[in-house]
Amino acid sequence: MKKIVIILFMLISNQVFSQSIALDPNTSFFSPRGTLKLFGETAVNDDYNGNKHYERIGNWKVATDTIVWGIKNMQIGTINIELFAGISVNENNSEISIFLDNQQQDLFVSSTTTLQSFQSQGTVSFPVNQAGNHEIKIKIKTQNSNNNFGEIEKLVLTGSAINGTSTWQRRWRPAAIHGSFLSQNNINTEITVYEITVLSSELDSYQVMTTEFGYIGSPNQRNAQGLTGLNFSLWSYGANDPVPPHNELSHLIAVGGASNGFGRYGHEGTGVKPRGFDPFDNSPVYTFTVALRKEPGTIYNTYWCYYFDTVDSEWKLYGSGKKINNNGSLNYLSTTGGFLEIVGPPNVARTGHRTRTIEYQGWRMQNNGSWDTINELNPAYNSATSLSYKEWTQNNNGNKFIFKSGGFKDSAPNPGIIQLNNPPALPFFLQNNYVNQLYNMPADFNTLSPDGNVLKFNIPKLGTNPEIKIFYGTEYGLTEGIHENYVIDTIWQEEQTVPLSSINSGILSVPLTNLTPNIEYFYRLRIKNDEGITWSFDTESFISETSLTVNDFMQTEDQLVVYPNPVNSILNFEFGQLNAVEVKIYNSNGQFILSQVVKNSKINIHNLKNGIYYLKLISSEGIKIVKVVKE
Repeated sequence: MKKIVIILFMLISNQVFSQSIALDPNTSFFSPRGTLKLFGETAVNDDYNGNKHYERIGNWKVATDTIVWGIKNMQIGTINIELFAGISVNENNSEISIFLDNQQQDLFVSSTTTLQSFQSQGTVSFPVNQAGNHEIKIKIKTQNSNNNFGEIEKLVLTGSAINGTSTWQRRWRPAAIHGSFLSQNNINTEITVYEITVLSSELDSYQVMTTEFGYIGSPNQRNAQGLTGLNFSLWSYGANDPVPPHNELSHLIAVGGASNGFGRYGHEGTGVKPRGFDPFDNSPVYTFTVALRKEPGTIYNTYWCYYFDTVDSEWKLYGSGKKINNNGSLNYLSTTGGFLEIVGPPNVARTGHRTRTIEYQGWRMQNNGSWDTINELNPAYNSATSLSYKEWTQNNNGNKFIFKSGGFKDSAPNPGIIQLNNPPALPFFLQNNYVNQLYNMPADFNTLSPDGNVLKFNIPKLGTNPEIKIFYGTEYGLTEGIHENYVIDTIWQEEQTVPLSSINSGILSVPLTNLTPNIEYFYRLRIKNDEGITWSFDTESFISETSLTVNDFMQTEDQLVVYPNPVNSILNFEFGQLNAVEVKIYNSNGQFILSQVVKNSKINIHNLKNGIYYLKLISSEGIKIVKVVKE
């Protein structure tokens, strides 16, 4: 009996110590990502790797690039780690380092026929003095060139410490974590403001405010470089949706920043966004504050995105745009939320072993000007998803919400609605004159009723170094970025640069020539300045003035006298007993040029080209046609 027990013990012991675990590319992670990449891709059913399977780890070039595996429930004992890899002929007898947490063992490697000629490169051993979760890492210690060092097939683990151990299965990059924010009064919210702080500043990530039209925010946190870029994405239609009519496309109407432009995007759908300007350039910060404002409309809803510039201590416009209002309901902002995401395909963006952490706090303003604090978070928890660790909580002070995703951890339980213990007070940048800054635009103007073929605009603010252009045509046009980045909407048939001298007492008058009479024309004004780009709020239209006819020439009024003729610039009028006369000017082909009500006995036609013109003088007594030569 004793002999049988000894034999059984020996069999069990041999089974324990002969157990092995293979660490392959599909459970590996990169820290940092560097140049590393997985190769040998095939399609499988594997949500952890985007339904892909990989055969080897390659593009191994940089000494700092580290490959990581997570090990669960390791026991006290010994672990042996054997490397199977193909090594470049240039790196024969170079060294690599293998780590168990902070313990390090170095290994000389031997070159192979090809990088895919995998063979054992040797084994290192570590004592495991504490049971639990551990990390195994591998990196280059010495190398002879900047080319590929080699490719890794697997690590094979043996030893007493791996009894009952398994490899951490985590998504190749952390799964996006979402949540919606609530406050005491969500009715008629005109402005929503979020302050977002990246706590995992050593790791790349995206963090945004989700909206009813897409999202804003989303600066890319790239390691220790701080935030880079701001995103204001206005969706038009999804990837599988039919293309809507042209006038129903989302379009930008303004961008802030001298280098900002009207762009578009076409991934996962189509929409528009500002491009070319980074508010965080040269500012290695990890906290940003964005504001979203909405003005509902029966045809389009209009949105504004502002960011708080901490250097100048003021709100600045990043972008403004319009999205079609499909149901016609005049509703203010719906409930907004936030999410944390990391981007990249499964063969390169393998950082799901590290936890990303961000903080949110926010406020809402109703359209009556009253503010309240966003004090509740509703996590988008899905119990069926366990690909990545996720956690929603609040900070120790109880004044900010926290989102976490990623890491060698099991997912936290559903916390339910989280209510801040100590909601933040209204900050200084949402008080007094700061709120007025959330209505600023690079230029300020509004469209007035046209006078015949003369378009008119009231312009209270031109901005610095303005350039004015009018776009018009017989079809309903939008703005820029509709078809390609920075390209004017191709619907517009004509564009005309407008001289600043066309502004008189804040009123801009733009005469349009060579128009087909009695046709509806659509138009929009654009002002570019050092502060940004601003288009007319809406596309407007007018019916072009009819040409002179024979009947016009048959009418007369002898009280009106016009001189000199020919004329260079100033035309004088004698009215007789009349108080005022409307003067319509036509070219030699009878096409309408402009109109003006004359009250001071003279008009300036210096801007007209030399040639023959007809003046149609309309008064309460009748009509008179005068032929004038401009020279």
